[in-house]
Amino acid sequence: MSATDKGIRQTVIIYPDCREAFLPESPDGRLARHGVELAGISVLKTRYIIAREAGRFHVVFVSLDGTGWLEAGTVDRAVGAGELFVVPAGTAHEYRLAGASWTACWFHLADDRPWDDPGPARVETLDRTAAAALRALMEEYLAECASSDARSGRAATAIAELMTIRLARLIRPPADVDPSVKRLRAALDEAGSSLARDWNVAGLAALAGLSARQFHRDCLRLYGETPGTLLTRLRLDRAAEYLRATDYPLAAIAELTGFANPYALSNAYRRDRGIRPSEERKNRP
Repeated sequence: MSATDKGIRQTVIIYPDCREAFLPESPDGRLARHGVELAGISVLKTRYIIAREAGRFHVVFVSLDGTGWLEAGTVDRAVGAGELFVVPAGTAHEYRLAGASWTACWFHLADDRPWDDPGPARVETLDRTAAAALRALMEEYLAECASSDARSGRAATAIAELMTIRLARLIRPPADVDPSVKRLRAALDEAGSSLARDWNVAGLAALAGLSARQFHRDCLRLYGETPGTLLTRLRLDRAAEYLRATDYPLAAIAELTGFANPYALSNAYRRDRGIRPSEERKNRP
């Protein structure tokens, strides 16, 4: 039985001892430009019920502590710490406190790019570290918005971008929702296993059986990053492994990871990670 069949009706019950910190928007729309209509961190107690007959936005809850309950589509179950639920726009749903307390990060996402295909209503188990990292970013954003430092606006803008990238990674649709997702991930896995090859976006798209445009769109939807950025990140992650685990010269690592020369590797490493490859090697255990 679906949530609609159960007769969900518009309901908002929030008791006074519930505490919610909403992420403030800026005049230039730093959240809206990433498709975030509203977001916050909530500590819920006593009684909390939100029900919508058909929301115009997607709802994402990252459960950090305690227990809630979700009814949406075919889902009717408890949501505990370290779990995430996604409810796509247009789906009747109800979520409520189901224990003594429930702490969660949550987002209302516009039914538009890059969130136009969040997959079906579902509950997923998360990496606790990823959930905690998302909360930390949201708390940093709140702190920068409250700061009087002249640089806080730029900092908040950068955090908003990183926060939505992390969120996109958490809620990427399951592979069985769309066959193209499996092909895309298989192409990225193939690239990751043979980084010395001269990979480019067109080649990866062809390997996945997708047009370059579709491949680019799916990467943004699933990972929050462009194909070029993902490929560079794969190369840098592998380079970091070589730097920590081997004594290979930088020229050899550049060749193994697909960089044109050690200077290209060093420049990319410094831009992405803020340190030189030589410093990474010094920091190894």
